[in-house]
Amino acid sequence: MHSMESQISRSPFVRPLLMLSRRRGAVAALLCLLVVMVYAQVGITHQEDWMSNPDLVEQVYPWFQLQASAFARGELPLWNPYQWGGQPLLGQVQPGTAYPLNWLLFALPQRDGLIGYRFLDWYFVLLHCFAALSAYGLCRGLGTSRMAGLAGGLLFSLGGYVGRVDWPQMLNGAAWAPLILLAVLRGPEWFRPRTAAALGGVALGMAWLTGHHQVPLFVSLATAGLWAWRVLRSGEGWRPVADQAGLFFGIGALTSALQTVPAWEYGRHAARFAGSAVPLTWRDAVPYSVHEALSSRPHRLLGIVFPNIVDQYDHFLGAAGLTLALLAIAAFWTVRPGVRELRSRLTRALTVIAVLSLLLAMGAHTALHGMLYAVVPMVEKARTPAAFSALFSVAAAALAALGVDALRQRLAQDSVRTAAKVLCGRRLRSLSGRSVSVLWEWHHLPV
Repeated sequence: MHSMESQISRSPFVRPLLMLSRRRGAVAALLCLLVVMVYAQVGITHQEDWMSNPDLVEQVYPWFQLQASAFARGELPLWNPYQWGGQPLLGQVQPGTAYPLNWLLFALPQRDGLIGYRFLDWYFVLLHCFAALSAYGLCRGLGTSRMAGLAGGLLFSLGGYVGRVDWPQMLNGAAWAPLILLAVLRGPEWFRPRTAAALGGVALGMAWLTGHHQVPLFVSLATAGLWAWRVLRSGEGWRPVADQAGLFFGIGALTSALQTVPAWEYGRHAARFAGSAVPLTWRDAVPYSVHEALSSRPHRLLGIVFPNIVDQYDHFLGAAGLTLALLAIAAFWTVRPGVRELRSRLTRALTVIAVLSLLLAMGAHTALHGMLYAVVPMVEKARTPAAFSALFSVAAAALAALGVDALRQRLAQDSVRTAAKVLCGRRLRSLSGRSVSVLWEWHHLPV
């Protein structure tokens, strides 16, 4: 019994979500408290309204209200009778009907037949708390200290994709991304390999249940790449790893089937206006011109450091976050005294994810996205390449957490000194006037 409890406590999913033991619980509470304080005007004083976007007011709130009313009557919300002569909620995907955590919101008591607006405010705040805990779990799973994990959780929850997006169906999908990556990167070391793969599949399936296909699809692509990498590294012993990958995606497909099977069936009969001039059927690919319009422009990479330089989604880390991520790469990229092979391998994997995510977010401005669009099924259905910034946010937050530990362990001291001089402005004079003028022009290009 003690052995089983010890194994469960090391699970990459139970650990970040429950945080039952002493210091872990204290850090989790502190992390959530900090997130609540940032969103105090939404969740506590209700001075700010997160549901001010026309799509949220005219689309998401009616979906939520329809489902909450069905819950109040003791019914399952499977049908929307108010649009186009009736539509299946499960088939539409975005209402998030199949997502269990949404059921908690729908089951709350209503006032005058409506969802309490304060419940909606706290729902939004708690989404960010869950995202912070998920990223904290990833950072701790990578072997960081609690302080570093706290920094990584805050960076992911309050900055970048999660800090910018206000659609709950997209936030929910992104919040599961750190746990999914954790299962692939560290699950076998923490748990039995097949069990870790199965738990990772459950997390992937939960992401697909949340209500939007973009981020779950991109995370699925990233995990497919990670599994392929692990298979190639296994050499002659590749079959067990391939079996684990099959179990991972198989469990993910079964977990998400309540949402994905009705969506597949409905999609075959529905027409979609995806930004094109004409409605598209299931067999029609979303034109690449739509992807091009919804790509992140190269000069928007300045938004990693400077706030509010965005196209569709945000890459923002801030100067400190980017510096910490770069310090982690400098400190842990190679194996040397004080740097274990495992940490070096994880750092390289996160760096590749971050760089590829940025390239893919630029969509039509790089050849990489066009190759995925032409070759990989379903990529053309995710019409917004800029949403790859969600993966960048996960990887960059984890790298920044590793950077905190690099500072604490006094690794990469030369890099630390150089970064300090740059941040203090002492090295800015070494930049050529041409480089400065190019950055300035990029910053002021029209949207």
